[in-house]
Amino acid sequence: MASILDAVRELGVSLRDRSTEIERDRDIPRDIIDELVATGCLRMLVPHRFGGDDLPLPEVVDVIAELARADGAVGWCVSQYCAGQLIVAGFPPATLAEVYAAGPDAVIAGATAPKGRALRADGGWRISGRWPFASGSRHAAWCYLACVDGSADGPPTLRMALVPASATRIEDTWHAAGLAGTGSHDLVVRTQCADGWCEVIRPDGPAQTEQGSLFLAAVAVGIATRALDEIVALAGGGKRPAFSAQPLGESPLFRYGLGNADLTLAAARALLREQATELSRSTVDGRPLPPVHRARAYATAAGVTTLARQVATEAFGLAGGTAVYQSSALQRTLRDLHVAGQHFINGPTLVTKLGETLLAR
Repeated sequence: MASILDAVRELGVSLRDRSTEIERDRDIPRDIIDELVATGCLRMLVPHRFGGDDLPLPEVVDVIAELARADGAVGWCVSQYCAGQLIVAGFPPATLAEVYAAGPDAVIAGATAPKGRALRADGGWRISGRWPFASGSRHAAWCYLACVDGSADGPPTLRMALVPASATRIEDTWHAAGLAGTGSHDLVVRTQCADGWCEVIRPDGPAQTEQGSLFLAAVAVGIATRALDEIVALAGGGKRPAFSAQPLGESPLFRYGLGNADLTLAAARALLREQATELSRSTVDGRPLPPVHRARAYATAAGVTTLARQVATEAFGLAGGTAVYQSSALQRTLRDLHVAGQHFINGPTLVTKLGETLLAR
């Protein structure tokens, strides 16, 4: 039986051909979403009891990387849909039964930055605010929204609200330098939800956000792999640089740059797989994740994305003038990786936190 990864590799051929369309329209076409459903990409982390596949984390990471290799925006959106599956897993069973009432392929999008407020009202919660960077939200059935609990006394308490997508309003704000096809618009919300649909976010809870950070790292690895695919194809096609009697692929300098980029990508991929395996093991065992492992998982996203960006930059430079045209996928991989690197998960703060945790042991 073919795996989801096998199906995604087949789908990748058509995704590559539609990358320009996806970027131009700043969204993933509905028929591609339907194909992602058909391959099983939107049920990978849904529990078996709701009809999902509940795949091990390393397998999910491989699928996301392969999708991003074909198209960065598609890989990114699937990574965020998978993160949504992890986030809603912490809600009560009755809530989950409603979320998956129509099947395991429910598209769940949202935002984890606490940009809104949750106020106790009429036995439930009044949710209001504006949440930016809600990737893939146009296709969502449900939206998760991180909020500050305005009803709590003392230090602010964070809650995660889960609302039907029909209760949100999308503002078209996503005009971005890269990952344009993710449709990461703002969500504006003013609604109410019952108890069981607005839960406290526990910082010491299951390692759901750490797993989600690895999804972003997988996107970076996939995009960097595409950059190497493109530069190898360019050299194999007989490109001869201007004012050179030597084909690009015969240049020792080019070969060194290509080999170095390949080693850098291999290091990024190995780090990602190591962390995915470690997190998967802790999930299966049910044991708490030691603080240093939790910090290292977070920092992995930033480290892997930095290495991936180095690969795309090297490939772009090796291609010469060919890479500057919009028709070249190399310029898109470079832009996509720089935008991916702006996500807070990929920032220096979480790497600094790892250093702090190491010193505290």
